[in-house]
Amino acid sequence: VGNHDYCETFVLVQDLMGRCDNGAGAIAGTIETAESMEGIADVQVQISGAMDESIVTLEDGAFHFTNIPMASDVSIYPLKDIDPLNGVSTFDLILISQHILGEGQLDSPWKLLAADANKNGSITTVDVITIRRLILGMEDNFPNNTSWRFFESTQEFVNPADPWSSYLREVASINDVEEDMRVNFKGIKIGDVNESAQANALSSIDERTHGNFALEVKDQKLLAGQTYQLDFTGKNMNQITGYQGTFNFSETLEVLDIGAGVLKEGNFGTRYLSEGLLTTSWNGTALESEVLFTLTLRAKSDAQLSEVLGLSSRITRSEAYNKQGDKLDLAINYHNGKVDEVGFELFQNQPNPFLGQTQIGYYLPEASPVTLTLSDVTGRTLQVIRTNGEKGYNQIVLQSQDLQLKGIIYYTLASEKNTSTKKMVVE
Repeated sequence: VGNHDYCETFVLVQDLMGRCDNGAGAIAGTIETAESMEGIADVQVQISGAMDESIVTLEDGAFHFTNIPMASDVSIYPLKDIDPLNGVSTFDLILISQHILGEGQLDSPWKLLAADANKNGSITTVDVITIRRLILGMEDNFPNNTSWRFFESTQEFVNPADPWSSYLREVASINDVEEDMRVNFKGIKIGDVNESAQANALSSIDERTHGNFALEVKDQKLLAGQTYQLDFTGKNMNQITGYQGTFNFSETLEVLDIGAGVLKEGNFGTRYLSEGLLTTSWNGTALESEVLFTLTLRAKSDAQLSEVLGLSSRITRSEAYNKQGDKLDLAINYHNGKVDEVGFELFQNQPNPFLGQTQIGYYLPEASPVTLTLSDVTGRTLQVIRTNGEKGYNQIVLQSQDLQLKGIIYYTLASEKNTSTKKMVVE
């Protein structure tokens, strides 16, 4: 008998055992940011139960599973645990600290969940420490959390001020799969409470700054073999709520000690000190007359301080924040007429080596057209990407499948005034 006749003949059995299987079921959905409703790319969506399969979302955050056995039970679980620093800065620590101290409130359950960096169901100074260690480059990820968390879009909160008191639906369980079903998710970026994370390659990054904040130190001639103690202060500290950045030391300098002032040991990251890089992150209050910190340095050869000490965004992005919530460029004022800010920088791609996707970050002191050229070890050009870079941090996303080559690849970034080359490995 035909399938149609079969269904009519066994209509009573259908009442007991579920719908007649005329074909396969399907489940589609979209994963978007919880508050701005942007599609989230690079989410691995896993379906398990009657079938096991995974799909990675593109820029629109959409996913679609087909050929699911009809009337079966499945679970769907989104996962994204890459680029934990996306959208995370010391400005988030300012907002979280204000919430903890009762000086301000994180005004949505989604922001509260994002602030819970250690995933223990509350927001404490431990979360601030956890996020700061990530900003400083002392940790590569959140030790007890993923970089993103996802919840069914129908998630409700009995008490929005205490989202942990509600059952959090991070896995969608579907019983009796039908021909055409939808399950949507909302995502939050852990550590990002001001919604600055880039959800996909099409998302805009706001790198506008409103002036600068300079750390103050006196320039001087350094003599080989001599040790120097340098006190750093800050101008207009009553208007500053925090800053972060990376100090870049020439090979002619050796860092002997980092003396506490307003900043303490936990405000510095020494993981990359052997590479001449010292990271810092601070938020709080200070007076203009107070010493923020003291660096004890030894000169290996004669040098001018302003020529061998500078700022970078290689590890921790250099920026500051005022009481109005504006972002400022971080600088060093040497009191010799020179105020040094971060210059042109090309960063190592992350992750490296990579298979699938990697991001190449770069920093521009001013907006400029840029050209990224990828070539193999023989110098043969593999790909050329042209784009308009904004002032500040930018990134270009690459897919290994587009390169059609494994092994070492060189990438060169050229702006109107600068050029730099690095290499990466495609697995």
